[in-house]
Amino acid sequence: FTGSSPGITLANGLQIPLNVDDYFLLLIDFPNLLITPQLGTLDGTGQATATFNVPPGTPAILVGVTFQHAFVLLNPKNFVSNVVDLTLVP
Repeated sequence: FTGSSPGITLANGLQIPLNVDDYFLLLIDFPNLLITPQLGTLDGTGQATATFNVPPGTPAILVGVTFQHAFVLLNPKNFVSNVVDLTLVP
């Protein structure tokens, strides 16, 4: 929510291009609340799908707000994706 720079560095040295903010902590504290599945595995072709869910009653003030997302692959090789922007629309 607050951008991708400077980002955070994990203990294993991976650099995640997301800043720790309230949105980041919400996703950590409540897995599968907004993104399902939030944790998972890749299929035999190295792909996976996740869905962003906007809960009923989400404040209209969030329309037009852009959130940054990235994924982390931990096994068999550590990898972090590029940032992808997601903008809420009506």
